[in-house]
Amino acid sequence: MILSNQNNAKKLPQNDLVTCHSTDNVDARPVCFVAISPTANVERNSDGVPARMVGIFMDITDQKHTQIELENQEHRFEALIRNGFDGSAILKHDRAMIYLSPASESILGWTNDDTVTRTRANG
Repeated sequence: MILSNQNNAKKLPQNDLVTCHSTDNVDARPVCFVAISPTANVERNSDGVPARMVGIFMDITDQKHTQIELENQEHRFEALIRNGFDGSAILKHDRAMIYLSPASESILGWTNDDTVTRTRANG
């Protein structure tokens, strides 16, 4: 349903999580994790009083799982770079260094701040 007055639209908080789990009790209802994105539109009458509301709940469980997995991969990558024995650097497309790992700092004798300052001065 399309509401006639879109100026009164109100968006509810995103990514609410409905929690569920399965139990050993066969009489218990099954419970599951579902990420939802609620949206609601309120239509007001001529006096400004809410007359009706139309709401939608979108299942965003797959997107939420993907987001969590991406965050976990980022944390693993960061841990490898920070704690690895090999020197690692992150460069921009113009080869300007924007990050040096602690191992690189000990190999080159530069700090991460020195590197960023040097690349800005040279670029």
